[in-house]
Amino acid sequence: MQGCVHCLKIMNFFDTYISENSIKLVNDVLKSTFVSAGKMADEFEKQLEKGREAYEKFLLEQTGAKELSVETIQQLDENYSEFFNISYVEQKEILGLGHAVYMGKEVVSDSPMLITLGDEFFGMSYKDMLSEHTRLSPSGGTLGVKHVENPRHYGVVWHESGKITKLVEKPKEPNTDLAVAGVYFIEDTPLLWKCLEEVMARNNAALSGNNNKKPNYQLTDALQLMIEKGSEFKIFEVPDWYDCGRPEMLLQINQILLDKYGTTNRGSVQNCVLIDPVTIADGCELENAIIGPHVSIAEGTKVKNSIVKYSIIGSESDIQNIVLNASIINDEVVMHGREQTVNVGENSEIRML
Repeated sequence: MQGCVHCLKIMNFFDTYISENSIKLVNDVLKSTFVSAGKMADEFEKQLEKGREAYEKFLLEQTGAKELSVETIQQLDENYSEFFNISYVEQKEILGLGHAVYMGKEVVSDSPMLITLGDEFFGMSYKDMLSEHTRLSPSGGTLGVKHVENPRHYGVVWHESGKITKLVEKPKEPNTDLAVAGVYFIEDTPLLWKCLEEVMARNNAALSGNNNKKPNYQLTDALQLMIEKGSEFKIFEVPDWYDCGRPEMLLQINQILLDKYGTTNRGSVQNCVLIDPVTIADGCELENAIIGPHVSIAEGTKVKNSIVKYSIIGSESDIQNIVLNASIINDEVVMHGREQTVNVGENSEIRML
């Protein structure tokens, strides 16, 4: 995989959380293409702006500048133009991962590419992934894989001596626990486009006359079709991989990152107890609260008279009189509980549900 390498990054809701960490890996690839999967226009613009903010932060870190001034942009043009060419493409309807990838056809064209999923967290850099792919060359492509406990939730792989023989998306009764870890190197890109078009045509034909059901074009089906047409795909194992598309995994990643980077507090804290590690973003207002451990609170959120642990709270939310444990709260959410006065007699047991 030489010359122009495109990184097709499929972004969704969870990118708002992990993009700040993932964006630091951008300089491991030569060209980066970001494709938004399944977002309507208003949500897409919101996510796009947050992506820009994370990218700008990365650029500031790389240049040492305090703000993105005209001089900073000129410095970036002089020093980084050969590395960065970022495009955003909107998938206006949720029609599956295969369709999201196909939206990037005009940008990627026939170049080799790396596809990664925005709701996946890797403990392996893009540079190391590319090294694994190069080690396994020549091939039509390579996939990152990982053994998982519940393969029914993923696309799964069968192989012989590292060469893929079969791919199935979310099988009901899999006899393998080897799942695709959201990393796809594609060398034969023209064949991928043709197979995606064939998969879409098949699905449309199967749903002909059924206007109540939307098609779901799977990337796994197109890769399987490539294999059937003679393309050779190989595998490499991703040592640390977490699917943040599942709430429990997102919370686990939150714990891992907080343990790694420690406590950050940029908010206003009054009469509170912070149990490390936590991260409190700019503009947060905390009052009479116990926060932590392993809590991330985004910009502008207010928490009052509450206990929050092992949770993620989005931006501009208002949390009052609530106990949260292992919870994920999105942006601009208002959650107000109620105070209670109780008189409890001797030898009593009360469980507040």
